[in-house]
Amino acid sequence: MEAKTAGAHYGVAAVMVAGALFVAVLGYLFLVITAVFAIAAAFDSASAWIAVMGTIALLHLGGAALLIFLAIRRVKTGAFDDTLAELKKDLQWLNQLTAKH
Repeated sequence: MEAKTAGAHYGVAAVMVAGALFVAVLGYLFLVITAVFAIAAAFDSASAWIAVMGTIALLHLGGAALLIFLAIRRVKTGAFDDTLAELKKDLQWLNQLTAKH
């Protein structure tokens, strides 16, 4: 019964966090669009917003590519390097014990 109550409690919290992330992404999108049109207005050209929007899109895609590259590099390094080193030391110690007996 307590597990069901806790699940509902944390489920509601998770839905709230998901909603907050959605609203934050929308806010960021509108902020970027506002910045694009503000910069384009400074150039005083009818089609300046296209170039500014393309530049902003390329910057965001470059940032996304960089984050993906860093994530892949982090995954390849492994998460438990210290634990693996300790296990290797333990294995070496066990091998020495069995060699003595």
